[in-house]
Amino acid sequence: SIGPQHTQPLDERQKQLELEGATWYALDQGLVLDPDGKWPESAAAVALGDGTSDGADLRRWQKFLDQLDALRPERALDGIVLAVSAGTFLQRDPARLMALAQNACQQLRSIEERLEFALPVYVVVTACDHVEGFSAFWRSQSPQRRTEMVGWSAPSQLFETPPEQWGAAIFEAIGAQLQALQVETAAHCERIPEYDADPMFLYPLRFAQLQMPFEQWLAIVFQVSAWETTFFLRGVYFTGTVAGHGDQIEHRDGPRHDVAFVRDLIIDKVLAEKHLARPTRAGVWSRNLLIRRVQWLGVLGFSVLVIAFAVRVWIIDSRIGHVIQALERMQQLQAPAPGAGCIAQAPAYQLIEQVAQINADVSNWLLPVSLVDSRLSRQSARRVIDTAFRKVILPGLACQLSQRADKLGSEATRGITAELDYSQALRNLNSFVQRVDLYERNASRFQRLLGKTPYAKDRVPLPSFFDLLEYAYHTPVPPYVRSRPGLLPLTLAALTDEDFTGTITTPPQLKQNVSDHIAALAAQASMLLQSELRAGLPLLQQLQVKEQPILPHVQQFTRWLNWIRTEWLGSSADNNPILSVQNQLVASLKPLVTDFGYPSYLQSQVGTQFDAAHQYPLAMQTLNSLSLPGYGALFVNLNGQIALNPAMQGELTGLNALSSLSYMSMAPLTEFNCTGNLANWSPSPLKDANQNVADYQKFLAEPTLKGDRPDALYRQLARYQLELAVNNNLAQAQAAADLAMSSTEAQLSADSGNFATISPLALNIEKQFRTLGMDGSATQLTQCAHQYANGQLGRISLLADQSQLYQPSYLPASQDPEAYFFDLGSTPVVTDMLARQVSRVQVLVGYAQPFLTYLGQAESWASSASANTANAAYWNNTASEIKRYTQGKDTNSQPAVLDNLFLKVLSTLQNNNCSEQLTAYSSPPLGNDLFSNYRGRLMQSVQMRCKGERYAQAQNAYQPVASRFNRELAGRYPFGALDADDAGLDAVKRFFTDYESRRAALEKQVTGLKEPYWKNVRQFLAQLDQVDAFLQGNMVSTTVPGDTAATGNVAATADDAPLVSLNVNFRALKPGANGSNQISEMTLVSGTKGVSFPNGGSAMDWQFGQPLVLDLSWAGLSLWRPSLAITAPDLQVDGNTATFAATGNWALLRMIERHRPDSEPATDPRDASRALLQFDVPVLQSKPAGSPATDTAHVFLSIRVSNVNAKTATPLKLPAAFPISAPQ
Repeated sequence: SIGPQHTQPLDERQKQLELEGATWYALDQGLVLDPDGKWPESAAAVALGDGTSDGADLRRWQKFLDQLDALRPERALDGIVLAVSAGTFLQRDPARLMALAQNACQQLRSIEERLEFALPVYVVVTACDHVEGFSAFWRSQSPQRRTEMVGWSAPSQLFETPPEQWGAAIFEAIGAQLQALQVETAAHCERIPEYDADPMFLYPLRFAQLQMPFEQWLAIVFQVSAWETTFFLRGVYFTGTVAGHGDQIEHRDGPRHDVAFVRDLIIDKVLAEKHLARPTRAGVWSRNLLIRRVQWLGVLGFSVLVIAFAVRVWIIDSRIGHVIQALERMQQLQAPAPGAGCIAQAPAYQLIEQVAQINADVSNWLLPVSLVDSRLSRQSARRVIDTAFRKVILPGLACQLSQRADKLGSEATRGITAELDYSQALRNLNSFVQRVDLYERNASRFQRLLGKTPYAKDRVPLPSFFDLLEYAYHTPVPPYVRSRPGLLPLTLAALTDEDFTGTITTPPQLKQNVSDHIAALAAQASMLLQSELRAGLPLLQQLQVKEQPILPHVQQFTRWLNWIRTEWLGSSADNNPILSVQNQLVASLKPLVTDFGYPSYLQSQVGTQFDAAHQYPLAMQTLNSLSLPGYGALFVNLNGQIALNPAMQGELTGLNALSSLSYMSMAPLTEFNCTGNLANWSPSPLKDANQNVADYQKFLAEPTLKGDRPDALYRQLARYQLELAVNNNLAQAQAAADLAMSSTEAQLSADSGNFATISPLALNIEKQFRTLGMDGSATQLTQCAHQYANGQLGRISLLADQSQLYQPSYLPASQDPEAYFFDLGSTPVVTDMLARQVSRVQVLVGYAQPFLTYLGQAESWASSASANTANAAYWNNTASEIKRYTQGKDTNSQPAVLDNLFLKVLSTLQNNNCSEQLTAYSSPPLGNDLFSNYRGRLMQSVQMRCKGERYAQAQNAYQPVASRFNRELAGRYPFGALDADDAGLDAVKRFFTDYESRRAALEKQVTGLKEPYWKNVRQFLAQLDQVDAFLQGNMVSTTVPGDTAATGNVAATADDAPLVSLNVNFRALKPGANGSNQISEMTLVSGTKGVSFPNGGSAMDWQFGQPLVLDLSWAGLSLWRPSLAITAPDLQVDGNTATFAATGNWALLRMIERHRPDSEPATDPRDASRALLQFDVPVLQSKPAGSPATDTAHVFLSIRVSNVNAKTATPLKLPAAFPISAPQ
């Protein structure tokens, strides 16, 4: 459009002006920069808040302006050509027109604000070929006119009218030009083709249609305000492409070369107008940031120099004043009063810090005179010496050093410390030598500080002075004092021996006493070295006998062995620990002898204590004598040097690895003695026990230990400790349990559920015990768990009896032949009753299931404690029969057989047909299950009823007593096993009070009946009679019917707990009381009452429900001490006292039964009214020589029991046997 004759190639410098997103064009009069039009347009849209625009274009545009400003910092641009398409004014869309105008205005403002210049703007309306008639009009003109400019140029840079009026003037001027050209062309009509005539003559009119939108657009773009200088309009020009007739103008993006009316516009107008741009910010600072920063730095530097000079003058003046003030403050210090002790660290350090803060150096290059005048520094140093050093610092140092000398002298004369090991003794020796050396070095520093004879003054005294201070006061000098010592160097350099006349006071013969003490310490260390070498044998023996605590002993042995390995193995006569210690001590003592005047024999005397030539061979003999079974010698000779037996390497690795086992550090370890109530054990210790076993197995599987020999010492120790640890876990689990057990159904249900959780853990421990060969512990745990499980099955059986399952009530006996035995009701009623019986048994089986599961999985253990109805087979069979009955509907199952008995036999039994029906009834075989048990009882009962009226009357009289006994007392101690729950006192009292009223009639009813069943009944009643006789007068009232006086007495004491009187003989059966002569005191206590031997009485009252405690105390000088035993669960040991305790409602009976004599009679041979008790206590020698000696002490007591309120103290006879259950 401009023509190639006006363009030039870019030179090398111009090529370096490349800007991203823009193109440079070199013309004759200047450079034209054409940026990407999208950037400013998008940037303006973002600035105007158009959310659809891309923020990336804004960043690119700002970067472009920044680069442009950096290229030409003083004036980046000389003008702006603002191009707008004529199509913008032909669209007739006011909203879009306004938006485009605002966008164009914002583009110009962004350039102005960034470059800070008000630039001339040349508005070019492009694409005027969109205006109808444009090409026809200009085709009629001379072609040379297409290089000219078409438009309007502003006469000046300032307008007197607002922008709203500029458009009219512009279009008026251009319209006049177009009309003139039109008239000229009409004069030469031959130049107007026929097809161009109408468009040409109508073009001015069409062109005028752009005026109104253009005026609006121009008014918005160039809106101005009175308080700002902004871009200004230099002209409006129109361009377009003149197409031939019939040709279509191709509209495309990018530059094109067929645009008319451009050359003169650019060459003669835009580039011809120079220096029109005006800065919007005037000032002395450069517009370039770099240059502007240099200007700022220059001004700042000059200002700093001026201020520094003034400040320096002020500082010098101030420093002189501070020096004077500091010296005046130090002058006011007074020397400490005599006898007040050493000057403390605080005032001394405060003075030193004050001196360090004094800066008497006022030299500065700004004041040349100060560089050669040092009078202030020298005079200040002298005044510091006269005040601070002479009065405080030097006296304080001398006093502190004197105290150090006294301390060393006292330590030297006090003697050596006993009960040390070799490493401690050697540390003490080296520490004392170092402290003596440190004292002597600092004492010499003090002398050199003053230059006292024979010491020459330090040439650089400051470091030595700081070291002296820190030694004297045990406090480091503050770091800022070391880094900025102030006046201290000058002061120390000026010190002389005349500035301090005092001395360091030392005890008499300090060096001689210190030398003797060093020799004594060396002798002690040498002796302990030999002891340490010999310590391996006893340490190894401790491990071989598995002496507790094992892990500390292992650690002691491995430390010893590691010491031997690191210090001794690989040593030789020329290189060994003894020789190393000897050389080190001789070297550390040399300065004391040569520099500080200690006795010359000190080195040789100490060196002799570590005579390697003599002691090293003895040490090797000691090590070569050690051996371990299975390995032989611990140390062997390899290549002329002693070395650890290669076979021991795995053993050492294993011993060191034992510390990784957490259970190895458990202490103290508690033995496990079963006390029952397994269901309430804490599961956490049981989990710990299983974890300990898992850790042990993981330990053995370690790659470094896996291939070792099975009998390795570390394996033995790990296994032994594991067994102790697991038993300790069992004891902890048991200790966390509530040992009080209850037979209530709710408690039984809870115990059953708890046992289901606990039993797998306990079972796994049992199996691990067996797997690891710990059969004793396995048996103990198995026995404990079996006893508890069987005991719980017994409680469930008792609960079944209390539930009165399958026990129909007999009708009263009658002589009527047609009288029925039972009134069971209709068949539906009987069926419902039988279903409820089965449901109840299902509940009981549910309680028993966890115990049955355990007993089925655990190792078998023979126990005769459980009755047939309380063992696992009985309840397993019961569960199987219920399953057959409920799931298989098996008519041959025991519940079905029992149902058939009720429905077809019992409901029809009468006096006149019972014998016939019972004979006709074919009873299936009885099994070992609950249903068979109750069916057998029921058949026996109806057979007795069928035999006649007497049998019926006896059955009617006996059955309530038997049922009540089984329901309320059976299975509870003393009517049960020793480990059973207690029978309630009220229940026993009510039962035997009622039994006493029935006893005579009941005895009469059963007398003479010959069947075995009634023989068992009479035996049971005889046992009840013995118990009743024992309880008469204490538990059961002796009131007889009609005795109102006695009734009143009982009522008066009804709230009182029953009592019995005890008479105790502590020395019963002396010939069999082995070891009891070592017991100095025996005491039997119940609550606040008690008796003791010797001289503590023999009679006491015991209240039912109170515990009984027997304490047996061995004499203080006795060689024997009591110990625990697995066979005595009620035995506790505390020091030299063994304690046997019985608790519960029947504590007296429990103690008597638990401690019946093994081989002696049950009563005292000298007094049959006394029960004889045997207490066996394992004893150990308290100071054994060699392996521990053990024995068992047998203690015999006899007790006579009588009623408290009896008129005569008639002894009560203990029943020979308490009944366990009533025959039914």
